[in-house]
Amino acid sequence: ANCFLLLRDVCEAVYWYRMAERLIPNDGQTRANLRFARSQTRVKFPPPPASELVHTLFFFHYLIPLPIRTNLFVISWNLFWILATLALFFPPLQRPWLLLASCFLCLILGTSSGLDLYRDKVTAEGVIIQDDVTARKGAALTYDPVFTEPLSPGVEVEILQERSPYTEVRFTNKVSGWIPSSSLRLIKGDGSNLSP
Repeated sequence: ANCFLLLRDVCEAVYWYRMAERLIPNDGQTRANLRFARSQTRVKFPPPPASELVHTLFFFHYLIPLPIRTNLFVISWNLFWILATLALFFPPLQRPWLLLASCFLCLILGTSSGLDLYRDKVTAEGVIIQDDVTARKGAALTYDPVFTEPLSPGVEVEILQERSPYTEVRFTNKVSGWIPSSSLRLIKGDGSNLSP
């Protein structure tokens, strides 16, 4: 990714930084480089304001990597049952606020980890790899364009469905459109497509 960024190939840089981000979660240098590569794309889609509010309220979901959140969930789950057992057998040691706190942590961390695991299984993502791609309102050239200007390489999308030779995608601003399938490269987090 660094080589492609130095060569000013933004599309390949974004793609390979996204791959690195999936394979090495929570690496600060990768995040910083990806942020810079994204800033180099010609066409940018700002996230909706609600997205920024969610990121602020649930900061731990976005800052703490999934493996650490999962481990914290397991620890808080075990702590909850240990405290519940102690409260049952040793009533003088009852600390209801500890029990409630560990239950709250279980709920928050379990939900956060579960959402990430579900999203990784269900959501497919990709990067536009061709220049001047027109997103359309339907799966044919006869449909009107979604945006006034064509898309540039390096724009990231969520894949909704495919109707050959077109794919319906959602952009980071939550607007969806259809683009040619050949203009898209899938991001896979399992390392199965590590060749360009």
